[in-house]
Amino acid sequence: MRKAARGKTLTSASDTPAPGGNRGFSLIELLVALTLVLGVLAVAPAYFAKGVSGAGFKSSVRELAAGLRQTRSDAVARNRPRVFLVDVQRHAFNAGADGPDRPLPEALDLKLTTAESEQV
Repeated sequence: MRKAARGKTLTSASDTPAPGGNRGFSLIELLVALTLVLGVLAVAPAYFAKGVSGAGFKSSVRELAAGLRQTRSDAVARNRPRVFLVDVQRHAFNAGADGPDRPLPEALDLKLTTAESEQV
């Protein structure tokens, strides 16, 4: 009957096991890991700040599109023209004469292109 051989499989870079059986991390390895973590943490706020302003922009665009849809459906339902007012100087829009002005972000660059016959 054969007996199974017992032994330890070495996992360290060297062929000799470290005293106590644990090799651990060297100071250089810890410094490299900390540098990488600090680099990621230094860059992360820039991405989150963009996400917040991007979310505000998307929200404003959705609100503007909803106002356009509301004005169009109101015009179709009543079978008469409705006014959708965009105030470029004040960065605001109004989806109907009776509704309140809704502000748009100041960072949003508004450009309005209309037909010559539609200019007031």
